[in-house]
Amino acid sequence: MSKDILIEELREIMEEKNLSANATAPYLESSPKQVIRWLNYEHVPTRIFKKAIQRGIKKMRNLP
Repeated sequence: MSKDILIEELREIMEEKNLSANATAPYLESSPKQVIRWLNYEHVPTRIFKKAIQRGIKKMRNLP
C-alpha cells in the first residue's frame, strides 16, 4: 500500500510534538485505537475523518 500524505503528516506532527495515540485522538475526534490503525495503514480514513484529521493537525501545530 502506498503512503498517504495526510497520514504521514499526522505521523510527523505526533513525533514533533511527542504525542501518543491517546493524546492525539481527541484532536482527531476519534479513538486511540483508530489512530493506531491509520498510522499502521490497517484502515484508510473516510472522507469525514480525513477532514477531522486535517482540523486536528492544525490544532496540534499550535501546541507548545
